[in-house]
Amino acid sequence: MRRLDTLSAGSDRLRLGSWRGDDAVALLSPTAGVAPSPGGLAEALQRVAAQGYRTVITPALTHGEQQPFLRAGFTVHERLHLLRHPLDRIPSSHAPNARLRRGRRGDLPAVLAVDGAAFDSFWRFDRAGLDDARTATPSHRFRVAGARGR
Repeated sequence: MRRLDTLSAGSDRLRLGSWRGDDAVALLSPTAGVAPSPGGLAEALQRVAAQGYRTVITPALTHGEQQPFLRAGFTVHERLHLLRHPLDRIPSSHAPNARLRRGRRGDLPAVLAVDGAAFDSFWRFDRAGLDDARTATPSHRFRVAGARGR
């Protein structure tokens, strides 16, 4: 997936790019959590098709953001699961030979390798997907666990 481009459709702004490097699958995302209008979404879908994509998916959307997509014929493909943990039984976070530090560009291949080992191909990040995920919110941090002294 390359970085997502901004697509203007009427008064709506959406982000568009290929999903995980697959040029047949578009990722279409509302910007700033604002659901597109029906007309803006219809125009965006026409433009997506004109660019040669065969199918389009969205990222995880809130209930309100989903509505125009569902009305336009989108169906639920995956469900996001939220996890919880009671705070009365917190495991130790001390790892004797590791420390958290700010991630660097040189860490990206190893981070992508871990991601590739942890997730199936649909969810696996490529470099642009990781970059997009890291910058999807106004405030973000990129941290990695590394051996002490590195």
